[in-house]
Order: sequence, then C-alpha cells, then structure tokens
Amino acid sequence: MKSNTIISAWNGVNPDDAARARMLGNIHARAAEQPQAKPKLFRPATLAPVAACLVLAVVIAAPQLRRDYIDLPNAAGNVKAYFVDDAPISGSEGALVALTVDEIFSEWSTDSVRATVLDLRNLVVDFGREKSYRALVTLEVGEVYRGGLAAGDVIEVMMYFPLDIKTGCGNDVMENLRVGQTGIFLPRRYSGDEYEWVGSDENTLRVRDIAEFGFPDGQRFAFLETDDGLIFDRETFSEIADATTLEEVAAYVKTHSP
Repeated sequence: MKSNTIISAWNGVNPDDAARARMLGNIHARAAEQPQAKPKLFRPATLAPVAACLVLAVVIAAPQLRRDYIDLPNAAGNVKAYFVDDAPISGSEGALVALTVDEIFSEWSTDSVRATVLDLRNLVVDFGREKSYRALVTLEVGEVYRGGLAAGDVIEVMMYFPLDIKTGCGNDVMENLRVGQTGIFLPRRYSGDEYEWVGSDENTLRVRDIAEFGFPDGQRFAFLETDDGLIFDRETFSEIADATTLEEVAAYVKTHSP
C-alpha cells in the first residue's frame, strides 16, 4: 500500500550530520512560529462576582449599622442621642411627685391642647457613663385651650421613659398612646436654659435640643380616647372622675385657662 511504501522509504532515510542539523533547525524555526499558550493570570476581573456579593452584604447590613442621630448643637462633652427601634420597657418609674391640679396647670406652665398623635419614636440619650431611654411623641394640634400654640401646629414632646410601641401595653396613661389617637394633652414648654447631666457636668444635654416640649410624667398630663373608653388619672382629676368624653374634659380644662 502507498502508506507502507512511504514508511519504508522514510525508514531508509539516513541523513548525514549536516542534513540532520538543517532538519533540527527547521523544526525549531517552525516551533517558534506557532502561537504559545499563555499562562492563566489572576486578574481582578475574576473577583467581580465576589466583590458584588460583598457590596450587597454591606448594603443589606447598612440599616442595621446606621444610627439616626439627633443633632445636639448645644451639648457639651460626649453626649449623643439617637432613635432606636427597641428599648427596654419599664414604664414611668418611681413614685410620682405630689402635684395639685393648680400646680399642673399653673406652676408647670403647661399648654392645654386637643391633638392627634402623628408619630411615636423611642430614643436614647447617651451620657457616656449612662444611657437614658426615652420616647418622642409628635402631635398635631387641633384645638387650643391654653398657651401659645395654634391649630395646625405640629409639636414634638419628650417623655422620660420609652414606649412599647408595638403592643402599647402598660399601666400609665401615656403607655396607651397610639398613632392616630386623639386626646387632650398638657405638654410643658421647656425653657432655653434647662440642662441635664449624669455625674459630673462635663457631658451636658440642653433639653430643647431634643424637643421643645415635655411630659413631666406618664400619668397626669394626658386624657386619651381609646377602644376601652376615656383614660386619664381620675384620682388626680377627681372633679371629673366620672367623665367619659373629651368634650367633658375640654370644658373642665377651659376653667383652668387664663
């Protein structure tokens, strides 16, 4: 066969040294002309999927790491304040300071308004050595019985204890606050020179950096409409202990307005 003839002819070839050198030279030349396989390099592009995953993880985790800080332009030292989703719920702690009705309306310089709850948020004031958990209530004023507010005003009122916003459980009147709820409120307007500190006064909070108004306690400064009826401190406001509507409360509050 033709292939056997070629093989026999090739086996009969016995090149001399010069021919063998020429053949080897031709083989090396042809090998040099062939494209060489490039080694695989570790390129940054191969990290793209990993980097994308890391970025996504950071984006997802960011809301957990970010704090909604409250600006405290008049604070001294390392005082910080920021909103929190979860706070230790303990209610309005401690025995209430004895107050008469006249003291609540007059000596505490409270405003008297009918308003709707727009928002409830818990916050923490970090004094460095100690953290104080509180709540901030946003109210839209509907009717004014006493004070310098006007219908349509939106105010923020600080409370000195946090709220169980999810369930609204609690014994104090204020612990029953709900967004959308209507009530008659007696917020106290802070003066510009009221400050707080823990221990030494090196870390000092100007109260009005948090809110213009405050509720001195969670029991005696609100009358709330709830699904279970009207709730308020009937012992303190014994003159209207049998009241069942906000209209009755409004008529009473007006008698204590100048």
